[in-house]
Amino acid sequence: MANYNIPKAITDVTNRSLEDYARERTAGINEYNDRLLQQYEEMAQRQKDALNLNKENAVNQINNQRGTVNQNALKEAKQAYINKMLAQRDMAQTLSQTGLTTSGQSGTAYRKYK
Repeated sequence: MANYNIPKAITDVTNRSLEDYARERTAGINEYNDRLLQQYEEMAQRQKDALNLNKENAVNQINNQRGTVNQNALKEAKQAYINKMLAQRDMAQTLSQTGLTTSGQSGTAYRKYK
């Protein structure tokens, strides 16, 4: 094997050049990683903003429907009360049409219902 005598100055330049190259590459990789991280953070923020907007829209929709739902529930409750009162009023007539009276067992049930 041949013994090459490479002057120290040449090896110093080569080593320095390799170190500079390594630093440049490392800096480039770090910049690339920083850009990727920033892009991921921006995407995450956009997704978070979209989820918050969806939540706000859902809450607003529920709040907008609340009045209608409450009005419908009140209307249905009133109608149920009216139907109950009409059924109570017409109970005696219905019993007599079926041949029953308001006395005896059917009468007891009638008086409890009334």
